[in-house]
Order: sequence, then structure tokens, then C-alpha cells
Amino acid sequence: MTKTSPSYVSAARPLRRPASWSGVLLLSLLPSLSLPVATSQAEPPPAKPAAKPAEPTAAPKATTDAAPKAAPKAVNDAAKPAPAANQRCEVEFTGTITGAGKLPPGSSTWVYAADGDCLAKDSHILGAMRASDQGSFAIEVFSRWGADLTLCAAVGQTPESPSVRYGKVTRKFHAAATGEIMFEKVQISLKNGAEHTFPKANGNY
Repeated sequence: MTKTSPSYVSAARPLRRPASWSGVLLLSLLPSLSLPVATSQAEPPPAKPAAKPAEPTAAPKATTDAAPKAAPKAVNDAAKPAPAANQRCEVEFTGTITGAGKLPPGSSTWVYAADGDCLAKDSHILGAMRASDQGSFAIEVFSRWGADLTLCAAVGQTPESPSVRYGKVTRKFHAAATGEIMFEKVQISLKNGAEHTFPKANGNY
């Protein structure tokens, strides 16, 4: 005799619903509930990078052309003020004397600086100085501004003694400059001549 399976379900065992029923039931109720169906929103386009802030425009450089230029200093000797009437010049001469020969006992060689011709009878002798035994000399005088000085030398016992051996530099020495005026390596050659006496030096001018 074949056993057949019972057609009933025991009350002791609860009825098991398939796991998919809940999903089926939910789907069946959607039309009646009229729930809004969630729709996926399109992703917004990527934001454009923020534009770089405009760089501040540099202020234009000030040109120096607009500023008035200082006028160049005029360099013109003619523009210098004329010297005062009593302005003087400091003049120094250095050099050697030749042709003195053997000096007589008690005699020396003397140098004379004059404003004008030093051999003139009434010459204005500004200064007289004894030369060395070797013939070298240095003499300094003060003259008026613009004077033409001359230089002489003679052999004598004193600067004012008569001399028959003397000489003169042929050139003139112009005195017109500020500061000390230097004339170096001046050569004075002596020779015999008629007796001549040089006036006493007078530094006034």
C-alpha cells in the first residue's frame, strides 16, 4: 500500500512566505499609492575654473624729460670778474747763471726781477737775490696783476754796486694768474758791457 503525503499543513508549523513576496506586494501597491518615482538627476556639468583676477596695471613710470633740466655751468674765463686794481701776483723764478767767470774778491752774482725792462735806467726792481757760487738761483717777488716782468743778473759787491758784467733774459714773464706763478729753468747769460748800476729794489707796486 502506497503512502500518500498529507494534504494539510500542520498548525504547529507557521506558514513561510517566500522572501520575494514582500517585493511583489510592494510593486503591486505602487500604482495605488501614486508614490513619486525617484528619478536620477543628471550630474551638473563641472564648474568652470574661476577666472584669474586681473593683474593691477602698473602705473606708468614718470619720465625725467618732463622735469626741467639744469642748465650746464658755463665755463668761460671771460666771464670771471676782473681782478681788483690792487690785486697782486706771486711770481717765483728758478734757474742758473752762466758766464760769470772768476769773481773778483768780495763780489757775488746777483739776480734782479723787475716790472718792465730790468736794464732801463729807472727800472722798477721788485726784488734782488744773491745767486749761489755754482750759479743757481731762486727769487720770489710780488707784482701787480698783468705786469710783464723781466729778469737780469750782474756781478757786483752789492745789488746796487756798479757792474761791468751783466745780462738779461730776452723774454718777458707775464703775471696774471691766481696762486703762485712758477717760471723754472730760466737761463741768464752774462757778458761784459758798459758800467751799469741797478736801482735799489722796491717791492711797492
